[in-house]
Amino acid sequence: NGPAETEVRMQPVTEGVLTITVIDGTTDAVIPNATVTVSRSETSEEYSGTTNSAGIYTSPTLSTGRYDIEVTADGYNPELYGSVDVDGDTSKDIYLSKPQPGFLTIKVVDEDTQLSLPGVTVKITDEASGNVIEANGRTDSIGTYTSSLLASGSYTIELTRVGYWPVESSRHLQGDATVYFSMLEKRDATFTAYV
Repeated sequence: NGPAETEVRMQPVTEGVLTITVIDGTTDAVIPNATVTVSRSETSEEYSGTTNSAGIYTSPTLSTGRYDIEVTADGYNPELYGSVDVDGDTSKDIYLSKPQPGFLTIKVVDEDTQLSLPGVTVKITDEASGNVIEANGRTDSIGTYTSSLLASGSYTIELTRVGYWPVESSRHLQGDATVYFSMLEKRDATFTAYV
């Protein structure tokens, strides 16, 4: 009699848990209270939750397949990480970056001639605080104005120049940005009334 043979059959993996650690990309510190959304477009499955004090989110049991991960946290840029294969228990580190301050460059032209407009008054207001960041900026001889360093956020930009219709626009800024504007010249209109 020889040794007994045992047949072992491996069952295919049909589910798993996705464990996500959310990390600050600059300091390598974990980020608690980040919102994590795990979704699978083929089946419309979607699960959301927040990271714990160790920066970890653990999904419910998922069927095997490819999932997209979206992570948001206060003070960080959102991160969309696509195509993570869940084939049994799976771990993934997601690194978030903080919004970077930057300079806003504004370029202004005449709408009809497309020539640069010097001497345009620039007013920039932080929409979150209502603080005026720049009250009397001016475009230079080539119609360009560059702001001081601005934090990431939403700003209202107002442009005025004698003889032109004012322009107002809201922009979300993150890092350096260049914004192009055209201004329409006011035309004198003469109306003749017949009585």
